[in-house]
Amino acid sequence: MYRKKSITLILLTILLATAATAAVPLYNFYRAYRIISEAETKETPFIEPQETVKEPVKLLPKRYYTFLVYGVDAGEWINDTFRPGPARADTIILLRVDLQDKNASMLSIPRDTLVVLPGRKGDDKINHAHTFGGPDLLIATVEQFTGIEVDFYMQINYKLFKETVDALGGVEFDVDRRISAAGQRLEPGQQILNGDQAFALVSFRREAMGDVARVQRQQRFVAAVGRDARQSSAKMLIPLVYSGWKHVKSNLNILEAAELVVELRDIKEENISKAIVPGWFFNRSGVSYWKPDLPQTNEIVQELFIKCAVKPLAKACGI
Repeated sequence: MYRKKSITLILLTILLATAATAAVPLYNFYRAYRIISEAETKETPFIEPQETVKEPVKLLPKRYYTFLVYGVDAGEWINDTFRPGPARADTIILLRVDLQDKNASMLSIPRDTLVVLPGRKGDDKINHAHTFGGPDLLIATVEQFTGIEVDFYMQINYKLFKETVDALGGVEFDVDRRISAAGQRLEPGQQILNGDQAFALVSFRREAMGDVARVQRQQRFVAAVGRDARQSSAKMLIPLVYSGWKHVKSNLNILEAAELVVELRDIKEENISKAIVPGWFFNRSGVSYWKPDLPQTNEIVQELFIKCAVKPLAKACGI
């Protein structure tokens, strides 16, 4: 009886979260129900509803998927403000996941990385690709730079980041230094960060290593979020996907995202291989760039996205 009530409650939560925007057809609620129920109790058989609904084709038929995940620095912002104008890509992460062996490889690309933008003259910062051509140009730029084809992209607004951290009840993290950003001030040490504090942590870059130090901090925080998410049930995470989808722009549909939440929460931190595009600070005409070391970058890409895609991650990536 308790399980029946809890399933009913979670479906009601999803309905309320999505009906207001009419973002998801009624059939999708059935599919979400299947995702939730199958993820929570494999031993409990699903009872087909009286009105038979044809079983859909598996949304995620492949073993490997590559994602381009990035934040934007415009749109809805802190304290209900709004940043107008074309958005630059802020945090840029190329991610490959192995849904069979539950492994992942993550390459962070500093926003000031100097690259050639396809179809444009000369070179520029990689985050300007989104300003000039939106997701299409950013994807094309990353694919040209790394040689890795992107399956899906996810453009994430600050609001989703904040809501996710708050929905998890905060995220425990060891702050490495004093942070002052986004209206927040954090002292060093182990602590539980709320959404606003977490955003300050991952956006801070006023230090000697600038964006590179920030990327290293972001990778550590992503791992911490994953650790806390693994301790949360699918019943909690899937409604969060549905209610927060308004803060995401993607070629991934909401049902695929719900399935991925269930799949990816089983990836352990020790099975995630992380790297940052190597290089050095480069000043040109008074503008600071991150000039990538192309031979080293190619080696890292080969290790993370080629070798790790055909061998167990622990052996291929030295974990």
